[in-house]
Amino acid sequence: MDDDVLPEAAFASDPTIVDEDDAGPHNITVNLSPVPTTTVTLNYTLGGSATDVEDYSIPGSGTTRTVTVAANKASANIPVTINNDADIEGAEEIILTLATGSGYSIGSPSSHTLTIRDNDVPPETPKIRFGMDISRAEESDGIVKVPMTIDPAPTSAFTVSYTYRGSATYGTDYTTSGTFSTVAGATEAIIEITVVNDYIAETSETLILTLESDPESDYVLGAPKVHTLTIDDDDKVGIIFMPDPLDIREGEERMYSVALSSQPTAQVMVKISSDNPILTVPQVPLVFNVTDWNTPIDVVVRAGPDDNDRNETVRLIHTAEGGDYNMEIGYLQVNVIDDDEARLMVRPSRITIPEGNSTSFDVEISVPPVQEVIVEITGFAGTDLSLAKRTLTFGPSDWKESKTVTVTAESDDDADDDRETLTLKASGSGYDDVFANVDVTIEDDDRHGLTVDNSRIVLREGGPPDTYTITLLSEPTSSVMVAITGHEGTAVTLDKTELTFTPSGTKAWNRPQTVTVMAGADNDTKDNTVTLWHAQTSADPNYNGRTDPSVEVVVIDKGEDVLTVSIIDQIDTQEDIGLVSLSVELNRPAPMPISVNYETVERTAEGDADYVTSKGIIVFTTGSKRGVLQIGIVNDDDPEQSEQFEVRLSNAVEGLTIAQGVAMVTILDDDQRASAWIADEVVFEDAGKVQFTVHLSQPIRHPLSVHYRTEDGTAKAGTDYLAAQGILTFYPGSAEEVIEVALIRGELEWQAKTFSVRLESSDEIRLDKAVAIAIIQESESVQEEVLASYSIRFVRTVSSQIVEALSERVRRRANEVVCSAGERTEMAQLWHSNSSWAPSMGELFSGCRTSTQFSGFGVWGRGMYRRFNGSEGTLSLDGEVSTGMFGIDYRVSGRWLAGMLVSRSQGDGSFEVREKSGQIQAALTGLYPYASYRRGDLEVWLSGGYGQGESETQELAETLTSRFGMLGVQGRLASLDRLHLRYHGDVLAADAKVLEEGLEVVRLRLGIEGDLRISDHIRPYVELNARQDAGSAETGTGLEVGGGVRVVIPAWHLRGDVRTQGLIMHTENEFTEWGISGSLQVGGGSEGFMLSVRPSWGPNQSGALHHQQTLLESVPVKGSLHRTEFEMGYGMPLDMGVARSMFGVTVLPGVILFRLGEELQTKEMFRVSISGIARTSIPAELGLNLQGTLRY
Repeated sequence: MDDDVLPEAAFASDPTIVDEDDAGPHNITVNLSPVPTTTVTLNYTLGGSATDVEDYSIPGSGTTRTVTVAANKASANIPVTINNDADIEGAEEIILTLATGSGYSIGSPSSHTLTIRDNDVPPETPKIRFGMDISRAEESDGIVKVPMTIDPAPTSAFTVSYTYRGSATYGTDYTTSGTFSTVAGATEAIIEITVVNDYIAETSETLILTLESDPESDYVLGAPKVHTLTIDDDDKVGIIFMPDPLDIREGEERMYSVALSSQPTAQVMVKISSDNPILTVPQVPLVFNVTDWNTPIDVVVRAGPDDNDRNETVRLIHTAEGGDYNMEIGYLQVNVIDDDEARLMVRPSRITIPEGNSTSFDVEISVPPVQEVIVEITGFAGTDLSLAKRTLTFGPSDWKESKTVTVTAESDDDADDDRETLTLKASGSGYDDVFANVDVTIEDDDRHGLTVDNSRIVLREGGPPDTYTITLLSEPTSSVMVAITGHEGTAVTLDKTELTFTPSGTKAWNRPQTVTVMAGADNDTKDNTVTLWHAQTSADPNYNGRTDPSVEVVVIDKGEDVLTVSIIDQIDTQEDIGLVSLSVELNRPAPMPISVNYETVERTAEGDADYVTSKGIIVFTTGSKRGVLQIGIVNDDDPEQSEQFEVRLSNAVEGLTIAQGVAMVTILDDDQRASAWIADEVVFEDAGKVQFTVHLSQPIRHPLSVHYRTEDGTAKAGTDYLAAQGILTFYPGSAEEVIEVALIRGELEWQAKTFSVRLESSDEIRLDKAVAIAIIQESESVQEEVLASYSIRFVRTVSSQIVEALSERVRRRANEVVCSAGERTEMAQLWHSNSSWAPSMGELFSGCRTSTQFSGFGVWGRGMYRRFNGSEGTLSLDGEVSTGMFGIDYRVSGRWLAGMLVSRSQGDGSFEVREKSGQIQAALTGLYPYASYRRGDLEVWLSGGYGQGESETQELAETLTSRFGMLGVQGRLASLDRLHLRYHGDVLAADAKVLEEGLEVVRLRLGIEGDLRISDHIRPYVELNARQDAGSAETGTGLEVGGGVRVVIPAWHLRGDVRTQGLIMHTENEFTEWGISGSLQVGGGSEGFMLSVRPSWGPNQSGALHHQQTLLESVPVKGSLHRTEFEMGYGMPLDMGVARSMFGVTVLPGVILFRLGEELQTKEMFRVSISGIARTSIPAELGLNLQGTLRY
């Protein structure tokens, strides 16, 4: 050896495979070449999937270890000890790799792989399948049970789903649940099908049941997994007669019934004809409808006389037309009994009686006797029959009456049916020697044969015996010998193999005899089953030659374990491995050459596309225990999910049992995963749904799946959209799929909302964009919704004004002219100092009214003004409505009033919704006929009408139409000396149509008012109103209360009034109203001294809830409404009227108004006033006010 050449180290063997239960130690040899002359220490490292200490043991510690080669030795061994655990795991590897060191170099092979095969067998997954693939059932069977087979028995219960289809219709032909449940430890289960028994004649129908797999369940499906149940119909098209046949005497009428045997598809008409004119039948056809087809129809036929003395048989022909009964013919046999011959007529002439029961027959005579006819019945003596009557009597007066005979059959011990004949013999009045017979069959309730109490016995080889007993079912006529066979040549022995049963005695037929069964030892290791037969020999032909019943004897072997074969249950392999190796093992060495078949079976992997399809035979030689089966794996370039196929063992030779027969192979894809992204979407709310498109980077060959779920943003699940989650599947060839989410149409909110759909991370797909945002936009135009919301409130306000005007017109009788436009002008000037109030013409003339009555006709007019505000979600509205009205009416006899009202309304308002705002206008011209009726203290009035106009915003103008209707009532509840109570109420309903949208409002008011006269000077009063608002605008219920006291002292020329009013409750919380006011006046009329003081607070100071609008009510409601008025004057009479000098002060927050002027009032029609006005403001202002009034 050259001292300069280092010995080369290399492993001595190829990779080795050991079993987990083969502890070893297993030596791995390392060679040195050339042979070293000194001791050499070699370094090596440990790697692989196996874990040191847990799976194996090698001397040393750490990942780098050493082995020493002695001087002049060519090799050294590394001992490996295998640890046998109970974990179910795949094959694991130990990789030993030589590392550099001193005194040697590294050759090839430089590493060695030791594979440890796992010996732990997982529990087999239960396989569930149909017990058979086809079955049949009758429509009348009710519940049909389809058996299922489970192998092996499950350790816990689970539920299996199945689908149902076919030509049979669910709910009409059958019902079933779609699921069934298993029981832990049970190898069988049942699917219940409820077959619907209808009355329709139809062809057979099929129900196809298909088991559904569940990847997350604890079971797999076997074959057959499809079951076809054929449901045979039990209904037939036909015509039924009762009775059949029909007996009838010459010259008599008889009735029978006709019915259909099945439900027809349409109306059926049955025509009746006869093949012999002796019978008279109805000419009108019988009609059966689909709904009453099973209701019998009675038919009356008559048999006419003839000249012969023979009985005749006639056929009635029933021909059906319609539906599925078209040209169906039914025949009824009619026996026409001649009335010229003396005969006994028996119906029926043959009867059958179950043993221990009774039945009856009827007896009649054919011609009237002159004297009594006696009928005697014989033939039952010495039989099991007994009769309630043995003699029958027919007289001249009752000869037509049928006589009933009841026959009873007693029970006996034999098992034979008995047959007897009863003879009826008549005598007297021409019936001498007239006979008739009745044949009687007695059905026996006993049966022939043997019965055993235990048809299956399980014994352990060499274990304790078991017994069963044998008894005859019925009394034999002779002794019965029973020979027990079937156990010859087996390890099963009996304490007796022959038994004798006699008709009576100690071995009587009904005394049980016991047989003891034992199982001896045998030389095999298999369980055995023996069937015992019971051969019967007897002179009684009912027992001779029978061999049933049988008894099954199962013998459990106690010897060596049964030889079994198992294949590794599951293994994961890379797609590029080429070949996958599957271990097939016996539980003990083979005692002789044995074999088992194998075959690959597709699951999600496709044969010859993902793996090489293979089947064949695995042979174990004598003494062998293990084998390896290799299956080819196909490496493709498609990114796909992991796929699986099975390798199944079958057809094991006799003496070999398959323990683990299925191996599941999972192919792990080595190609780059496909990537996916989901797109954002924008959708209008009224679209009803939003569709998210999920894109895939490339089309695929195999199905891929990804989970998804919705997440709230400003849009909320359950309010704005329906939450969704699930699995989105891409099918082969697909590059995009859609996720659909339903939207919920809610109230108008004006603002867009968002929610998202999130894709979950997946091992199958790489997510480039996992979240998509959906923006839900309101589909309606803001202007359209504003227009609709404002229009209905405008119409409601106009309708309220019409109700108030008509109510006031009905209440008031006298001519009058009232208008405070001048005062309103004055107030506008006053209010302008601390607000921007600039009254419209409607505000100035609000509350102005005039009426003139002449003869029965009346002409009146009125101006009204009202403000409103409202809200709808985030939309806020306010507006003012001015209405001018002109009416003409006619009053009849003081009770009836009828007229016509014409109105013109103008509305101006504004709206604000989030960042939008603007102005809005509306106008409406209406025509409203009205009428009222007064009787005593009761007055009722009503009106209805139609209006048309327009409603517009800055961007939109639409036609506005409205219909209106109202009803009002008032009357006196009580009128006592000092107390007066009155009631009033009204209801209005109006609608508005704008933008093709229909809107409506309804208001109901009911109230009561009363006053109490304490004295001639003081009268307090109170008023209570309830109101209900409904429809498309603000809704709710409110309660109004008002009251006050009036003081009048004529002697002092003093008049005073204090009043208050308030809306004390309303379900619309923002709707409030209250007011308080008072007045004091000294002097009265136009002449003389007058002093008046009137303070008031609140937005409504009217003394009554049904009031005319005051000046102050037109002042903007957001201002302070505290006000005090002082007025003093003196009137002097003139020839043409009265001249009055006036001084007044009005105090409002921040401003005082002084007035000084003169008023001239004529006696008839005209009044004019002029006054100077001074207002304390900065700067101070002076003005001149001129007012005039003309009455006509």
